[in-house]
Amino acid sequence: MESIPLQPQPTIPITTTTTPNLGNDFEQTSPNVTSSLSIDNSKTESKSSSSCWNITYYRPYFNVNTKDVLERLICVWIPTRNWEITIKQNPDLYGPFWISTTLIFTIAVIANFIGFLVDQTYTDFTNVTVGATLIYGYVFAVPICLCLILWCIDTKISPTSLFCAYGYGLTPFIPAIILCLIPLEATRWLFICIATILSGYFIINFLNLSLSRQMPKTNNHTFRKTITLISCFLLHSGLALFLKFYFF
Repeated sequence: MESIPLQPQPTIPITTTTTPNLGNDFEQTSPNVTSSLSIDNSKTESKSSSSCWNITYYRPYFNVNTKDVLERLICVWIPTRNWEITIKQNPDLYGPFWISTTLIFTIAVIANFIGFLVDQTYTDFTNVTVGATLIYGYVFAVPICLCLILWCIDTKISPTSLFCAYGYGLTPFIPAIILCLIPLEATRWLFICIATILSGYFIINFLNLSLSRQMPKTNNHTFRKTITLISCFLLHSGLALFLKFYFF
């Protein structure tokens, strides 16, 4: 029996292909993509928050606590305290809004109660609407008009700082209106006058300091400032007279 020689088998070349490490590449690029997306989102949020139609736009104007509000209220009653140091370049709208609202309802309640003592059937709901128009208009509309007038003479004062000063400045009227329950005409005039002097001095003092710093030093600088201060005090006195003659 003959042996059959074995034929050598042909060698099949084995080729290895390296696949690109997509995972590592993705891991390397994904942080960049994530960071760019976060930057875009932050830009979008900042743009949306800077819009006056967004609620977050007004958040800095309500960033106060009870201690801040009390310190600002004390400045109205103690004229020797420095208002600008107290607010620390952070004028708020929280205090002016609630002071104005409290004053409106105080006026309406006291006026209706005085009328009820005279006539048991007396009710006048227009006291609320008239009071709201008067007080909100004085606290918010008057500063805007004053800013526009001052801007025409190259004097720029922040409207928010004016809102803040005018709002807190009405604080003395709240106890004065309550004390008008005393059925004596002389005492009512006395309390309204005291409130007008305290409130007016606070507002005029704030305006005087602001105008002295912001108004351009021209030849008629003193005349312009004096006219502005006198006009503001006369308007403030008109507010007090309207309160006395219309409600009490």
